[in-house]
Amino acid sequence: AAMLVDGIKVPRSDGETLDPSDARTLLAAVDDHEIGPLVAVLLLTGLRKGEALGLGWSSIDLDSSPATLAVVRALKRGDRDALYLDEPKTSGSRRTIHLPQIAVDVLRKHRGDQERQRAEFGSGWGDGWPDDLVFASTIGTPLGLNRCNRLVKAMTLEILGRELTPHRMRH
Repeated sequence: AAMLVDGIKVPRSDGETLDPSDARTLLAAVDDHEIGPLVAVLLLTGLRKGEALGLGWSSIDLDSSPATLAVVRALKRGDRDALYLDEPKTSGSRRTIHLPQIAVDVLRKHRGDQERQRAEFGSGWGDGWPDDLVFASTIGTPLGLNRCNRLVKAMTLEILGRELTPHRMRH
């Protein structure tokens, strides 16, 4: 009987997205924030949060023309919120993305900053995680999915006056 009646119409909400001037404002603030390089990559590539957090330096070629980023793994949350690296969400998620020059510049600076952090930390960097994570904590471990959300929301609130999630950066 339920198949004979129409469902309730619910207006579709696309959520809040960025306009080009907001994106430029965020990109201008990249150097001032711990999470700035991640926000820039999310904005400029359309990566999912887990894809960006699972990204390894070995999957990025900043010297090719054009520079590229290959999505081959993603950071995921399993039982009891344990983090692990695995295949991207779908088979179509495995892809190569051409990077605009601004992303190349941001990633080069970020790599230098991360290499300095690694040298200061010394042995034990990453605590058993792959040592090539692009967006890692200051001790080389993955930047957690929830922490990523909190940091991105805090940065967008500070810079734009409203909270945006990493997922909104895709749109």
